Amino acid sequence: MILVDLNPVREGEKEMISLRRSLNQNDSGLIAVQVRHEIIEKWLERSNISLAALKEKIDREERPASISFSGLKVSLQVNLEKIIYKTDNVIGILTGSDPQLKEQNIVIGAHYDHIGLGYFGTRDTRTEGQIHNGADDNASGAAVVMNVAERLGRAAQRPQRTIVFAAFTAEELGIKGSRYFVEHPPFPLRSTLAMINLDMVGRMKDNQITAAGIDTAKELSGWVTEAGKKAGVEIRPSSRRGGNSDHASFIDKNIPAVHFYTGMHEDYHRPTDDWEKLNIEGMVKVSDLVLSVAEKIALSKDSLNFVRTPPATTRPQPTPTSLPPAQNP
Repeated sequence: MILVDLNPVREGEKEMISLRRSLNQNDSGLIAVQVRHEIIEKWLERSNISLAALKEKIDREERPASISFSGLKVSLQVNLEKIIYKTDNVIGILTGSDPQLKEQNIVIGAHYDHIGLGYFGTRDTRTEGQIHNGADDNASGAAVVMNVAERLGRAAQRPQRTIVFAAFTAEELGIKGSRYFVEHPPFPLRSTLAMINLDMVGRMKDNQITAAGIDTAKELSGWVTEAGKKAGVEIRPSSRRGGNSDHASFIDKNIPAVHFYTGMHEDYHRPTDDWEKLNIEGMVKVSDLVLSVAEKIALSKDSLNFVRTPPATTRPQPTPTSLPPAQNP
């Protein structure tokens, strides 16, 4: 048995971790039980053991304080019902104008899910049960995808290559929607030249936007930089994958992918991530940027040359959608 003692309960925080937050879709085969401190202390008291004293000793000496005790028997009965809900990716296709090149496509995508009432994924456990709207993460990305789709759909001349617009589901649970897409594509995956991902693009500051994955194809860096100048934004390149958002599903299939995002903020995975804090003018510039990059790829004479990026050698900074542990300010 491994006894885990979490940090002291902060004001306004519940001692027990809710099942909605702690349950995972994966089954490790290990039994995990939560017990209140006062009950554990009573159990250990019979063996003249203090949980508080053990914790203090471990913290002070910075080494394990393993002990054995006999006579303790615990029985457990668990009644849980596994409920599975079906959810969907939403796909729109704008067929290319060239009779031959239309067989190739560019995917422009963003996830449309968020963390609901915050039982899974909130960064502040005191807000469990409150609506987490996710205006930046990721209504902003979904809105830009729809805006680009509208603009291309109304253009006098369609792109030569097909454009696929994808609103992915279940990204917050581990990019499950985009994983399903690349495993069950609506067309041969080899026909996809590149993917453009938008995750958290609603908080632009100083006309800057991060572009991760631009080194997954030799041509991308120059095209993205040129498109940034045209859109009036400064591109901050990131050589690594830039978080485990939906573009990672495509990179893992050897498809070049660029991931745009405007950076982290204190409202990430909190109820305060609401529409009033969005930089709408900045989102328009992101739309201009994506449109320009998509047109560059659609008009290219040849396929992009995929380059597999090496794994990061330093600890990555939080990016969409790594799920930091819940915490309180």
